[in-house]
Amino acid sequence: MARAPEVITRRLLEGIVPQNLLALYLQLLKTGNCPLHEAAQRLGGIQNVEALVTANMAHCGESGRDGTQWVVANSVDVVLQHGLVALAHEAVADHERLLIGQQRMSQALLTAESTTAPAIEQLVRIVTDADETDALTETLMRSAQRDWLTLDPHGSDDVAAKAVEDASPAWSSTDAKIKAICEAKNAETPARRARLESIVNCGGEVRLLPKVAMGMKIADEAAALIPLTPSTSSSTLLIQSSVIVGALREYFELLWDRAVPFATPVCDVEGISDEQLTILRLLVLGLTDEAVSEQVGMSVTTVRRRIASIRDGLGVKTRFQIGAAAVHRGLVD
Repeated sequence: MARAPEVITRRLLEGIVPQNLLALYLQLLKTGNCPLHEAAQRLGGIQNVEALVTANMAHCGESGRDGTQWVVANSVDVVLQHGLVALAHEAVADHERLLIGQQRMSQALLTAESTTAPAIEQLVRIVTDADETDALTETLMRSAQRDWLTLDPHGSDDVAAKAVEDASPAWSSTDAKIKAICEAKNAETPARRARLESIVNCGGEVRLLPKVAMGMKIADEAAALIPLTPSTSSSTLLIQSSVIVGALREYFELLWDRAVPFATPVCDVEGISDEQLTILRLLVLGLTDEAVSEQVGMSVTTVRRRIASIRDGLGVKTRFQIGAAAVHRGLVD
């Protein structure tokens, strides 16, 4: 097996396979394939060799007429594939546990005694009217101050998509960040792909997973909406418990780290001038047109023309979207 340089191997596998196994795998690559007894000595014991074999990072095979068993490191691409499969299985298990908890929560709400129901309803409530669910979604989305997080199996977060497509003033005036996860197959549907692109072009972020088992929408740490059925939003849980919402946010971030960024065409901004980049950085800092004018020594009219040019180059419509798109494209920190 051709050995990959350690830095490349580490970059490919770090965070995908357990750190202790990565260290053992790098050591095996460094020392080279060797008889089983030597591998056990070099890797700190036969149990470490067995751990690598169990994780599909190495295999044992006979070599030579004497039947000596050798330990052979699997190629980096094979290790990476097995690592991703293991993470996918973990994600499915996470989904299943959350769905079980969701079902139990629904059952608890339906069977709660009348003396406790008012207290429970303050934290968790079942919404059965589709129009009310849509209204709640829009209200929570517009009230979000930091984050609007969506986990969407169908790629059809209509309210959020419509808001960014229309460059809604209520949405554009907030600093909330859009982060959406949906199933990869939805990026292959032209209409839904266009929706995902509209979110990205307005400064939001979209990532894809092979499978999304449930949907949810989270506004900051304040509230969350979870559909009770996978195919319709007519029955939804409104959760206003900070403890539960916090746990859902942690679950979302776990999936976010495992998801793949959605690729969208972007305009060519590599040729942006130093002058435009200076103005862009000042805009991201929140300076007004007049303040930018003083900083760069231009008239306000000229600054506004430069800002319009930057906005057109980034393919966005509003001042908020300029900053978000610039950060997304790596033009500013």
